[in-house]
Parts: sequence; structure tokens; C-alpha cells
Amino acid sequence: MRAIISVSDKTGIVDFARELAKMGTEIISTGGTKRKLAEAGLAVKGVEEITGFPECLDGRVKTLHPAVHGGILARRDIPSHMQKLKELDINTIDIVAINLYPFKETIMKPEVTLEDAIENIDIGGPAMLRASAKNHKDVAVICDPEDYKKVTEELAKSGEVSLETKYRLALKVFQHTAAYDAMIADYLRKQLSGGKALSGEKQMPSEKALSGEKQLSSDAKVVEFQGDEKGAELPDNLTLTFEKIQTLRYGENPHQEAFYYREIKPAEGSLVKAQKLHGKELSFNNINDTNGALECLKEFPGEVPAAVAVKHANPCGVATGKTIFEAYKKAHDCDPVSVFGGIVALNKPVDKETALEMNKIFLEIIIAPDFDEKALEILKQKSNVRLLKLPGICEAVPAEEIDIKKVSGGILVQSKDRGLFDVKNAPRPDQPASGGKPEAQSMGETEVQTGSKSTNQATQSQGASGSGSCNSSTGKLVYDDRLMVATKKTPSESELRDMEIAMKVVKHTKSNGIVFVKDGKTIAIGPGQTNRIWAVENCIKRCLSDMKGSVMASDAFFPFSDCVEAAAEAGATAIIQPGGSIRDKESIEKADELGIAMVFSGMRHFKH
Repeated sequence: MRAIISVSDKTGIVDFARELAKMGTEIISTGGTKRKLAEAGLAVKGVEEITGFPECLDGRVKTLHPAVHGGILARRDIPSHMQKLKELDINTIDIVAINLYPFKETIMKPEVTLEDAIENIDIGGPAMLRASAKNHKDVAVICDPEDYKKVTEELAKSGEVSLETKYRLALKVFQHTAAYDAMIADYLRKQLSGGKALSGEKQMPSEKALSGEKQLSSDAKVVEFQGDEKGAELPDNLTLTFEKIQTLRYGENPHQEAFYYREIKPAEGSLVKAQKLHGKELSFNNINDTNGALECLKEFPGEVPAAVAVKHANPCGVATGKTIFEAYKKAHDCDPVSVFGGIVALNKPVDKETALEMNKIFLEIIIAPDFDEKALEILKQKSNVRLLKLPGICEAVPAEEIDIKKVSGGILVQSKDRGLFDVKNAPRPDQPASGGKPEAQSMGETEVQTGSKSTNQATQSQGASGSGSCNSSTGKLVYDDRLMVATKKTPSESELRDMEIAMKVVKHTKSNGIVFVKDGKTIAIGPGQTNRIWAVENCIKRCLSDMKGSVMASDAFFPFSDCVEAAAEAGATAIIQPGGSIRDKESIEKADELGIAMVFSGMRHFKH
């Protein structure tokens, strides 16, 4: 019996080889593995003694040889195969123990270069593993140190490894090599789409640059998968790799099994990088809801204290404030019933004052960049609350990140919903869109007047300053080339600030979504209705605050003017919506009739 052993992870390898040697197995090895086995006093042959060819190219070529692969792939039940081995003086190989170059460990290093990553792509190892797995009836192949004991126990008991065990080992190998290749492909894809640094270069060229397309200015925000480039960033065959980090108690319901997987190299600010400081293990629903809170919080980069409360994956209170205490209190007061048992995400460290306020109710999870000592002491008084520390909580979502939704028999993939406003796509108030679907909107290169200056720019919002000018003859207004006022009345500075907050929240609210904001805080959130007017009516019915002077945001256009009428009757003085309905004119006329301002954002934010 002959075994070839060549491993990067040398856990348990000496003991395994020693057990094989006791049973008379000839051991063949390479490089560092050979040295380690020899130092342990084991008789071991170098692969060059088998191939008659030296290792070369800095070890890149050593096992890629017919003497190795012929010994692995020959079928023992086919006489012609065995005859050919005899003619070529090739001996069979019965056991193959291989684990691969540490590609994962390499790319996890903070300053890894593309060159280093590529150098740690194994070639000979996967080839031997796959060959052995293909011929598993004759070859026992091991890629996981956990399986050494099983193999030696069966060999000691019966002199062979059972067919069932060899089959299971082969299956594990194909899963392992597939994940390994997918990890490499995913890493290389992210280098391209993310514009990461190359060895010797300042920046990796994007796909747009490689195709010769004009680059946006350095301060422009790229919205991927738009227009003619829809789907261009991903290949026909998508490979993704995740590793299991936790078996969960159950899924959304107790009768469902559930597991928690993470990307091989998650970005800073990702939920999987959060450190649990206190509380029991997170559940499936906990993780899902916390992610919803985190995604909404990332709309508030951290300059101004912000708090997001979420229940069942929907925001139930969002606010900014002068302090994190003020932000949390305002968010809580939006819907104190729903926030009970919910998740709270904060973009500033939790202090003593905020912790005392939070401790007045039951919260499932609090996630923040940090907790001061007194805050931790207070919050830990409740055993069930989970405290998650995520220093990079305000880090933006990486440009290469994609959104994946499982459907029966497949997946849907899209870019993340980035940005907030896009004036290029805002319909002209005097020329409503020709169709109700975004694909049918006759927006084109919308050119609008801002005083004496015209623009057709499409930029993303980072803050509505309200610095714009109005063409009084048409009533149209563009603020910072981002928002178009469609009505005769223009919004005030405070209304613009609240509009921005409202749009940031409605973007993360299940469609059809409606959000009312006043004085920097949500006062009513209406998610997930099949009819938009019902979402408006739910907001009005459930609101605990005076709605006079509030602004209303909608994730998509109004198909009828009834939402405008209901909002005005409740006390709203301004509305922000994407626009694009064939009935935009009706909504504008109703707003003009009721004396409220209406702004078109030009960017829809469905969340299904």
C-alpha cells in the first residue's frame, strides 16, 4: 500500500503517517511535509524519487506528473489500465492526504497584495484531490485532518477503507475544491469591481476603464447595474463562497433548521464582524432584524448622532439629535409599543445616560460602535439583552457588495440600493412620465433650470443643504442638482432636512412604504401595505405626535392624488417622492391646491 501526503495544515499529520507506517504503508511526500515526517523519524520518499524529475519553478511543479496521476487514476478493475501501469513502471497510489495552499489565510492578511494571493493558489493539490476523488473506489482521499482517525481505524480493523467511507471522503473533496476555487474567483472579482490596489499600481482599473468608457470624477458615486450596463459586472456563472460560523437554534420558526454563514473576508462594518459583549446567542430573526437596523443606520455616517429602532426587519423609529441620548429618545418615542422587544442601532458609543434610558424597556439587541464602562455595567443587569460592539458600524457598504435573494430553483442578484436622489431621472412637472413603470418613464436627459444655469448632472445625495434657486415662471427648483420641486410652493430649509431623513428611512421600509418626519425624527412609519394609501392611513391613525408641519416620504410614486390629500389633511406641509406616474400631474395639482410643497427625487426605493 502506498500513500502520498502533502499538506499545508500539518495538524495531526505525524500521528497519521506513523499509523500508516505501522501497517506497512510506503509514504511519499513533498517539501515541508516531507521534512516534518523525516524529523519525526519516519521513512519517507520524496516525490522526485517516484517521478524521476526534480521539483522546479520554486515548487510550482512537483506532483504534476504521470507517475503520480497514473498511480492515482488507474482503475484496478480494468486489466488494460493495470497492464499500462506495468509497461510504464508506475505503481498504484492507494491513499492521498492533501490540504491546499493557505489562500484563505493569505487574503485575510490586512496588507495582502494581489501577487501574494495569486502565489498562494494551489494547482497540484486540487489536481491530485480531484483525481483521487474521481477514482474513489480505489483511492482513499483525505482533505480534512478530522478524517485521519476514521481512515486508520478502518485500515487497522479490516486492512482497507470501506467503499462508503471512501465515497463520503470523495464528496467532501469535491465540496472542498469547489469552495476553494469559488473563493479564488470571488476574491478576484472583488478586486476588479472594487478597484482594489494592485502590486505596483495605485489602483486596479474598473471594468468601465478596461472597456474604454469615460470615468466619472473622483468625487462621483457610481451606481452599478444601471442603464445599458445592467448585469455587466457579474459573469454568466457566479461563484460565491461562505463559511459556516454558527448552527442556530432554529430559523424563522422553531420547526426550521438554520445556520449562519459569513463571507471569507467580510468588509469592515459588516454585521458578522460585530463582537457580542453580553447576552445569549443570536437567533435567526435576531440576526436578520439587526442587519436591517444596521443597513438603515449606514445612511447616517456618524457626523450627527443617530438612532435606528427596528422590529421585524422594519424601522419603527429613526432620529438624529445633538447627543446619542437625544437621538435614541426621539427614535423610541416614535413608536414605543413596537420598539419594545426590538433592535436598536446607534452610530455613537453608548453612554451612561443612554444606557439608563434603554434599560427602562426590554430590548433584544443593542448594536453600537462601543459602550463605555458605566453603560455596560447598567445594560448587563438584564441577562437577555444582547450587546454587540461594531467599531466600523458607520463604514459604508463596499462598492462590490451585492444583494442576493433566494427563489425556488435559483437566486436573484442585484447591486445594493445606493444613493438617495437622482435629479437626472426626476420627471419634468410639466411633462409627466408616459408610463407607470420605471422602464417606461420618459425621463431621458432631463435638463432643468437652476436660475440662469442649466444642468443634466446625476449625482448622489449626501445632505440636502437647501441651496438652490427657483425659476418662478415654472415653479420648478433644483437643490444641489439633486431634488426637483414640482409645485408652486418650495420647501423650507427645515423641511428639506426632514425630507432627507424621511427618504433615508423609507428606503429601508418594506414597500409600499410611507414615512412621516418632523424635527429630525420619524413620527410615523407605514410599511408593507399592498395599497399605498393604506400605508398613509396607518401612519396617520397610529401617529402619537402632532403631524402639523411634518414631511412625508414615499418609496415610489403616487398612482393617485389620494395620498397627497390625506397627508395634507393630517398636517403635512411637504412631500418627497420619486415621481414617474402617468398621474403625476394630478398629485402636483392637488398639492398646489392644498398649498403644500412636493419634491421629486428621481430615485425609487422599493424593498420587497
